Amino acid sequence: MTVQDIVTATATDMRQLLSDQLPDASIIIPWVDRIQKDALHSSLFNYLLHATTTFPVIVGINSYSLIIGAAPGTIVRRILAIYDRTFDRALIPFDKVVQGLGGSAQVPEALVSAETMVQWPCYYMRDGASSAYIFPAPQKSVFGGTYEAHIEIGAPNLLNLTDTLLIPDDGKDLIVAGVNSFTASYLKNGDESQRWAALYEQMKMNGGR
Repeated sequence: MTVQDIVTATATDMRQLLSDQLPDASIIIPWVDRIQKDALHSSLFNYLLHATTTFPVIVGINSYSLIIGAAPGTIVRRILAIYDRTFDRALIPFDKVVQGLGGSAQVPEALVSAETMVQWPCYYMRDGASSAYIFPAPQKSVFGGTYEAHIEIGAPNLLNLTDTLLIPDDGKDLIVAGVNSFTASYLKNGDESQRWAALYEQMKMNGGR
């Protein structure tokens, strides 16, 4: 499904008040981009942004890149989980340590230190734009191994009529409804804009239908 497919559907729904060809189409293209990003971030299609990467963990090293081998420009929006494949165990987000010790940012440092003074990594947190910080760092080589990070990556930009959406054909009605809302608002039809916006929000909850 391409941007052109969405623009053409919107032009039809809007009774050809805007053409599906340039230059009118250039008005609609950014709305397709915005709606796909919103749908990817907040609808059932969020899974399309999920990715998995592995990295070797070695003695004494805490910080590891999470986009090894990824396409240039890939960003990490969130770390969903980190899993130790070598020892078959999941690491715990560091904020869970604080919650487990009383749920307050004012937990005494000594208590937090006691929770993390072990010889192999148990916890993780984000470290900058595209890395994870795991701790404690492995104290012995036997505690190293291969770790698997489950992440949410950034949505691609849609800039041209020929660009392909990440959301599949099954979500076409969802994207068109959202774009129609922007288009109707641009055409100063507030009632129609609200109707399409309500339909779009409803579709986000059920996958586009």
